[in-house]
Amino acid sequence: ILFSLCRVCMEKWKLAWACGILEGEGTFSRDSGKYQTGQSPSPRIKVGMTDKDTIERLHAVFHMGKLYGPYRNGDNPNHNPLFVWQVHRRVEVLSILHSILPFMGTRRTQRIRALLKEFDGRPIRPSREFIAERNASILSCLRAGQSRFAIGHDFGLTYRQIASIERAARYL
Repeated sequence: ILFSLCRVCMEKWKLAWACGILEGEGTFSRDSGKYQTGQSPSPRIKVGMTDKDTIERLHAVFHMGKLYGPYRNGDNPNHNPLFVWQVHRRVEVLSILHSILPFMGTRRTQRIRALLKEFDGRPIRPSREFIAERNASILSCLRAGQSRFAIGHDFGLTYRQIASIERAARYL
């Protein structure tokens, strides 16, 4: 029991350490999305610094996001390279924002609350890969003779949506 309590305590210390880094170096922003690629707006967390070990440790605390770098840090060749930890996926960003909110200062708390207000209740838009795979499954069900009504019920779509997928497949 003592070992598990120490682990919980250690995890809280790791989270508190990460919150300190995020408070001082973190950026909490909103990607506008890209109309051409069909991406919808999403929240983002980003930390950039020259200390690679700190960025790797931050990534290890949350087990989310990606590491980028090294990047050239300005025109001066004496500057150390820049390393970046960034979280793009909305589910991951919201999870991190909820976990760090109690530890953050006033200005960061206001920014985090604004992002949570905007994105926490939004439905998550499925990826193109998911939609393509779903449509392929729907088409195979149609070829097998299953009714549009039954397929719509199974996939949570309307009769018209199933018919639209079927029409679009004719042009591929």
